[in-house]
Amino acid sequence: MLSVVLLLNPISGLAKEDPLHGLSNEETKAAHVFKFKKYVTWPQEALPEDAPIVIGVAGSDAIISTLEALAAKRDPARREVIIRKLQSGESLTGVHILYIGNDRSLELDHWLARAYGKPILCVTDSAAMPQGSMINFVMDEDRVRFDVSLTAAEVNQIKLSAALLTVARQVYGGNQ
Repeated sequence: MLSVVLLLNPISGLAKEDPLHGLSNEETKAAHVFKFKKYVTWPQEALPEDAPIVIGVAGSDAIISTLEALAAKRDPARREVIIRKLQSGESLTGVHILYIGNDRSLELDHWLARAYGKPILCVTDSAAMPQGSMINFVMDEDRVRFDVSLTAAEVNQIKLSAALLTVARQVYGGNQ
């Protein structure tokens, strides 16, 4: 069921929800978060070649459980992915992707400030693109889409591939 959402549609850039399989918006967002790692380059010192990718999740239990299911299906030929549920105030040391769920909107600025300038891909789920977020999920005609901030990515030393940018709903700033 989840494998359906892992395919990026090259025209729209979204994992299309398949109503026949009953995929929720949360499952679609989790699949995107999991897939984003393929379109990001971190500084070598932040993510050595054989190190696992750590996805830290603040909030959204549905996202966590879907990410854990996706990580459990790991192809041995690919890099390991570790999912870490983050509590308020917890260290971001070792986190490569930070997802802040919309159920943590009151903590959003706090999490983004703590990730500022660090090689962490910040993914949010907010009505508008928060300052410091590199990728923000939005609903567009009942579909999960995302916007990208190249400015925030540059501050955090994250390089986003052109393939990711072409499927974003909107791209803000930057010189990548």
